[in-house]
Amino acid sequence: LTCTLMQILYDDLLDQLNNDHSTEEMEKLLEDYESLATTLRSMDESFSFPAFLTTFLNLFGLFWNGYRIAFLAKLLNIHST
Repeated sequence: LTCTLMQILYDDLLDQLNNDHSTEEMEKLLEDYESLATTLRSMDESFSFPAFLTTFLNLFGLFWNGYRIAFLAKLLNIHST
């Protein structure tokens, strides 16, 4: 949801920048861009590591459960006979 909102804001800003503007309007658009970029940088610093950690732990859990299903059952059957 947040990424979609940021994409919409960037698209709107680019659409506005492609039109002819006075100097004052261009300054306002550049200030808006700076604010948007600052917000995005702050979000990146706040969410990058937690997102990486969540992805890593989920992939590890998926791998481990797949490993148990595929190989551990075979090992238990070999040792029980």
